[in-house]
Amino acid sequence: MLPLIIGIAASVTAGAMGSVAPEPVAAFRTGERADVELAEEGLTVLFGKGWKVGVSVRCSVHGADGEPVRLTYGNTSQGVTFQGTKWYPAYETSDPQPPGRYTVLCEADGNDIEVAVAPSREQGQGQLFDTLQYVTLLAGLAVSMAVMLLIFVLRQRSKRARG
Repeated sequence: MLPLIIGIAASVTAGAMGSVAPEPVAAFRTGERADVELAEEGLTVLFGKGWKVGVSVRCSVHGADGEPVRLTYGNTSQGVTFQGTKWYPAYETSDPQPPGRYTVLCEADGNDIEVAVAPSREQGQGQLFDTLQYVTLLAGLAVSMAVMLLIFVLRQRSKRARG
């Protein structure tokens, strides 16, 4: 039973490591236009205080050249706490964006929501930890099954030897 518990604990730990959103580099509120400088590739828009599931927030991002940057929906079930605020990745760039200066504007009907911008988490990193999570869980289950089978066989032999 102990190997199963260890396997599950390791799986949860590996999964938590893989689901961490990137740390914000700039924060502002909905309705404010923010000029953001990113030193790393990619761009993620995160929602903080004031945001909850069901609140509609529309964001637009433009590069230094004024061209719009295409955004896709992020995974708001994964968050990161940074400087006392829980941030949820709401939008991210679908194509890798080079480091540089971006202008971000987010609007929310009647809601005052904290917004932040961060570099994108590498997709390969998330996939690696997801894979490690499942491998660790399967290894824990396999070891647990082997130990239970060994105990079962030893008890059967002990009963036969007595009787």
